[in-house]
Order: sequence, then C-alpha cells, then structure tokens
Amino acid sequence: MYDRLITLIRVDLANNEATISVRGRFTTTNYRALVPLIRRARALPGNPIVTIDIARAATVKADATRLLLEACHSASPHISTHQSQHSAPAPVRITGSAALSDTSRVASPVAA
Repeated sequence: MYDRLITLIRVDLANNEATISVRGRFTTTNYRALVPLIRRARALPGNPIVTIDIARAATVKADATRLLLEACHSASPHISTHQSQHSAPAPVRITGSAALSDTSRVASPVAA
C-alpha cells in the first residue's frame, strides 16, 4: 500500500466539470497535495465544478476530508484570465466515501 496520493485528473470542458480521482492513502498529512490541483482545475476556462472522488482510495481519514473542505473554503480563490474579478470559483465536491457523513459534501469558497 502506498503512503502517498495517486491522482488522475479528468477534465470535461463540454460539461464544465473537472474530476480528481484519488487512490492511495488520503490522510491529514497529505490532503494539502490536492489544493494546488484544485486551484489549477478552477483556472480552466469556464470555471468548472471540481469533484474530488475518493471512492478508490485505500485509506480515507474523515479528518482529511474535513480539512480539505476547509482549505477550499478559506483559501483565496485563484483568479485567472478566464474569470472576472467578481465571479466566485465553482464549488468543490468530495464524493465516494463512507467516511463522509453523507455521500457528497460541497465547499463553496468565499469570493474575493
């Protein structure tokens, strides 16, 4: 079993979605590795909705999902040339884990 995250990023510009699939161990130590990936996905044209799929992760710590949602909510949004200064970034969804109290949690970051 890996002590690291293994990610696969799928982008569907036609449907305005980006999915980051996570394998390996998703813990409170390595959740931060997803934050730059989320920022890059948000910078794509059309401000896509970002979904973090942790269904295939070998280990999922509930605190890691909470910390990731908090990081997405509190981080200053990444503004790219494709977004206006007044548009809020798309929400981040975390799906696919029994460690979540419900099957899907959403974090909408505070607009700058």
